[in-house]
Amino acid sequence: AIVSWHGPESVDLIVADDEEDNLDVCEMSLTCHGFDEDTIFRVTCGEEALEKLDEVQDGDEDRPLVLVLDLNMPPKMGGAECAEKVRQKMDSLTRKAMLVCCSAGKVDDLKAQAWASNFDHFCSKPFTPQTAEDLADEIEKWVDG
Repeated sequence: AIVSWHGPESVDLIVADDEEDNLDVCEMSLTCHGFDEDTIFRVTCGEEALEKLDEVQDGDEDRPLVLVLDLNMPPKMGGAECAEKVRQKMDSLTRKAMLVCCSAGKVDDLKAQAWASNFDHFCSKPFTPQTAEDLADEIEKWVDG
């Protein structure tokens, strides 16, 4: 299956954050930039993100699939551990996922972490419409890559 880019409205997103407010802000920013609220799946921890990833494997293989993971979601699994688990099973996935780290930390600091190589893109909080626009550009590059 070849994933193709047809703009932000053609992307399936799993957004993981343990704070409802952050999910609201993220979803609002994404929909402002043309992502479809019907294909933004909100979860509150890494475990739920992995479950949702399995659930959407039956979806349209043509559509990019993106996981936006908050780094810290205590006491549950955080983004770094979740991304590692996704990487381990990526070969067995019909729909490969682009992994995005979302954190209040500085992006340069995040990229220096040992687990950084598991992520395809980093964005810092708060998640704004500009963040969504940058993310759309990165998804397009990832699809074309």
